[in-house]
Amino acid sequence: MVLVLLAITITIPFAIKDTLETGRVYLFSRQFLEELPQRFTGPGRFRFLLQPIVAILLGARGGLRDAKAGNPSYLSRLFLGAGHRKNGCEAE
Repeated sequence: MVLVLLAITITIPFAIKDTLETGRVYLFSRQFLEELPQRFTGPGRFRFLLQPIVAILLGARGGLRDAKAGNPSYLSRLFLGAGHRKNGCEAE
């Protein structure tokens, strides 16, 4: 978690600088959409297959564990509030 926060903290100033210089947000730009197909053929293309497959498998595994343990699903716990979470902070 610390590494993710550190990476985001480091990249935010560069993203802001790019937005101020170009007047666009890269993620929602025409350039992003034009470069997207190239990401499937260039270096790192395997990541676009591996990352979603691993996420699906880990999510399904967690869902099955919750179902076997009789716990509500992740989304149920997320939307029903803290009283259904496993972090030890029960709602009063």
